This record gives sequence, structure tokens and C-alpha cells, in this order.
Amino acid sequence: MKMEYKRRWLAFAVMLSCASTLPTENLVRRISGGDRKGSFMRRDLANEDMEERQIGDDVHRFIRSEPCGCVQCHVVEMRGVDINNRNYSHRLTWIHSDIWRQVEVHYYDQRNKHIKTARYGGFQLIDGIWSKTRAVIEMLSTRSRTVLTWQQIQYNVGLADALFEHTELKQSGDGK
Repeated sequence: MKMEYKRRWLAFAVMLSCASTLPTENLVRRISGGDRKGSFMRRDLANEDMEERQIGDDVHRFIRSEPCGCVQCHVVEMRGVDINNRNYSHRLTWIHSDIWRQVEVHYYDQRNKHIKTARYGGFQLIDGIWSKTRAVIEMLSTRSRTVLTWQQIQYNVGLADALFEHTELKQSGDGK
């Protein structure tokens, strides 16, 4: 059961520049590191959204602190250092002040129009790492929503190279 879970959600662990799959789509495709503007697996996410951003990828500006739900958050504006080949002019991010994790992100297009909102929750402390277990991404123009959930999260377990092979990913998409 654990191996099947790892296969099915390997796409979210790998994220960029490798094959990925979603079990309900029976689709395996390569996500090009240069194609950030493309749609990720025909969902409300862009390939750029699946990237792990590094601190130096953006210029950060503290906006304010405010309550968000029942916790205190810091609101930070993030503008990409390299704006070429990007979907967004900037993002406003609400960061939980106790665990330093994003709880909400507003995405703005190149005309500074708010186009998408991502909300994160279900935080759990796993192996000393605060981890989200739920994300809801909503496109404001179409009101379409994508919900992602993570279960049985484990860190530093190691994955066999064979799990990254096209045939293995395709097999997990078939439900085998």
C-alpha cells in the first residue's frame, strides 16, 4: 500500500524536469523547466506553481501583519527577479507567523490583476517539519477549483531510481 501511494503521488514530489502523473488522468508527461507558463496536468495550476522557489528568486517586501483566521500572519509581496517567462507580475503571500508557512497566496498577472488564489491548511508537524496536507487553488475568472491533499507524508525515506522511469509512472496511472 505504501509503495502504491508513493507511485501515485510521485508527481508532486518530483515537480519539475521529470515525468509526472496523476492517477485519475492516466497521463504521463514531461514538465519542461523552461515552460513555466504552461498548465500543469490540465488543472488550475501552472508549471510555475509547481516549482520550489528559492529565496533569491524573488524580491520580498513586508506589507503588514494581520489576523488570518485564528492566527497572526505576515503579508509579504514577492516579485520575481527574472520576470521573463513568468505567469505572474507578483504574489501576495500570507505567512503564518508561528510556523513560517504560507497559508494563502494571491497571484497577479502582468497587468496586476488578481487572477488566482491558493489556500493551504491542515498543517501537521512531521519529523520536525511543518507540512501542509491540503491546498485549494481557485481561478477567479472561471471559479474553477483544484483541491490537492497529501497523506502519509514521510521525509528522508529515499526513493529508488526505478520509480522515476516512464513505465513505472505510467503503471501507477493505470491503477496497478
